[in-house]
Amino acid sequence: MRRISLAVVFWSAGAGLALAHGDGLPIGPYELWHHWNFDPWVWAPLLLSHWLYGRGVMRAWARAGTGRIIPKWRVGCFAAGEAVLVVALISPLDPLGETLMSAHMGQHILLTTIAPPLLVAGAPATAWTWAAPRRWRSWLASKLARTARAASNVLTQPFWALGLHALAVWCWHAPAAFNAALADETLHTLEHISFLSTGILLWIAVTRPATPPAIGALLILATFVHSGILGAVLTLAPAPLYAYGDRAMLWGMSPLADQQIAGLLMWAPAGLAYLAAFLVAAARIFPASVPDRRASAGIMRASTSSRSIK
Repeated sequence: MRRISLAVVFWSAGAGLALAHGDGLPIGPYELWHHWNFDPWVWAPLLLSHWLYGRGVMRAWARAGTGRIIPKWRVGCFAAGEAVLVVALISPLDPLGETLMSAHMGQHILLTTIAPPLLVAGAPATAWTWAAPRRWRSWLASKLARTARAASNVLTQPFWALGLHALAVWCWHAPAAFNAALADETLHTLEHISFLSTGILLWIAVTRPATPPAIGALLILATFVHSGILGAVLTLAPAPLYAYGDRAMLWGMSPLADQQIAGLLMWAPAGLAYLAAFLVAAARIFPASVPDRRASAGIMRASTSSRSIK
């Protein structure tokens, strides 16, 4: 799990190249599916990451056996995380985010709430290390890993990681920063990098062995609460907060209704995802409260045997 911290370095670097946005023109419902993003600066880092991950998995499995070193469920998680990034960055959802606030919020939820835990669970740093030439592996696994661990020991301290992620979410959704990012491609790229990278840091902090289960559950609960508050603010605001103008009219809704839908997306679907993760994390706090069926069956058999002897 420690080597997963390397994912922050590699994936954030890739994300910087993979966050190009649309051309800023309004998109109507009849032309939506003509606006896929085929920018090589978006595709190339994702394809490179996918190739390196697959190469590492195949090498690890060839050495130790299928499903060993990197279990199949981790590979499935990473593939799902990649699919989420494709939807967020390459599908028409990306350029539509400059027309609809609700589409933009959907993209943000994918980058902050859905993709990070899937990518972290995929153990990409382990796979990428195995993908490297054999003569590099010991260096990647020792010197570079120690450097990454030293950095991650600071960045993934539980409440530090929580604070960084909350700061990124709230600051970029402040109207001045959000509108500036809409108007400037560089700021928009920085916005998406901060969402994805701080999300990865948060989930490393939640899942690393050094974090007590109760603290991990608390981090998820705190994220659920503060993101829900932001969703409520956007939903209940009496007027539009962002510089979308009348673009939502192309989709038959007012700018305020579009913003309300965006707030509800953060308030409900994203909130449900955090709540489900919290329940899973909370279940780890009291593992002894779940009886072992085999032990219970053994006790029952012993009791039955003693009664028959009597």
